[in-house]
Amino acid sequence: MDSELIINGQNYFASITKSKNGSRLKIGDEEIEFKSIDFSGNCLKLNINGIAKTVYVAKDKDKAYVHLDGIVIPVEEAREEGSSGRASGEEIVDGKQMIHAPMPGKIVKIAVEEGQTVKEKAILCIVEAMKMENEIRAKINGVVKDIKYKAGDLVGTEEIILVVESTE
Repeated sequence: MDSELIINGQNYFASITKSKNGSRLKIGDEEIEFKSIDFSGNCLKLNINGIAKTVYVAKDKDKAYVHLDGIVIPVEEAREEGSSGRASGEEIVDGKQMIHAPMPGKIVKIAVEEGQTVKEKAILCIVEAMKMENEIRAKINGVVKDIKYKAGDLVGTEEIILVVESTE
């Protein structure tokens, strides 16, 4: 199976082939040997390079969210040029980072206040999805503007949680 995928906003060629001990997943230049152990609902149990792993997958519209080792990775099929849809849950436009929910979930914590100065990689908020807490971090140095949600609020995929305006 060969596909062109968008993973975390980057385009990659991906393929899955049979191997001597199971299957081989190749994404870009990276290769992973795996063997499927069990699949039920949105949970896939794999043996990856000899290590047992559980992968959770949630789908929303045209995008899938893969949760592995505490990291949520948005994945979608690449589209023709000019088609609709964003490739990333966080976009930087005109010096502003729009913080979007990576998938449907509940706001566990807003770790900043409006007007607060933040550094790149600072935790901005925590969103719980699929019983996992996902830290959303700043990608730029800036000032927090326009917080739209509070702890306990439910948020849908791609909804803007808050905005960070660049100070550089």
